[in-house]
Amino acid sequence: GCSSLTSITIPDSVTSIGIDAFYNCSSLTSITIPDSVTSIGDYAFYDCSSLIYNEYDNGYYLGNNNNPFLILVEAKNTDITNCIINDNCKFLHCYAFFDCSSLETIIIADTITSIGSNAFSGCSSLTIYCEAVSKPSGWDSKWNPDNRPVVWNYKG
Repeated sequence: GCSSLTSITIPDSVTSIGIDAFYNCSSLTSITIPDSVTSIGDYAFYDCSSLIYNEYDNGYYLGNNNNPFLILVEAKNTDITNCIINDNCKFLHCYAFFDCSSLETIIIADTITSIGSNAFSGCSSLTIYCEAVSKPSGWDSKWNPDNRPVVWNYKG
């Protein structure tokens, strides 16, 4: 297992992080993820309880020196009412905003290439504003499982 692993740098050539890749790596404090990554499996960072995230507004991110905000892994807490996603973010991880029942609005820029399953599960107050005209192919089919209202082709 990975119980003693504290830090990992994924090589620049890697394009995919698998499902459960770092699942339950409880000693891991640092993961550097290169810009070359184009897909991230569900639960890749699940239960990494020691992980130190990069923070922006109400989100916790992972990335690299060039882009510390590559992946929005999770909301800071479930009580947030809004979250501005960093302009450099490309991925919203599975369950990113799970049970953020007070979250009212979120804007998804067209730079977001991937949204994991159940990213907005339990977000009972949420309206989602997407710059994309329709759901991009890289978004999980269950990205919005509660069918929260989505405004497509949003122009801030």
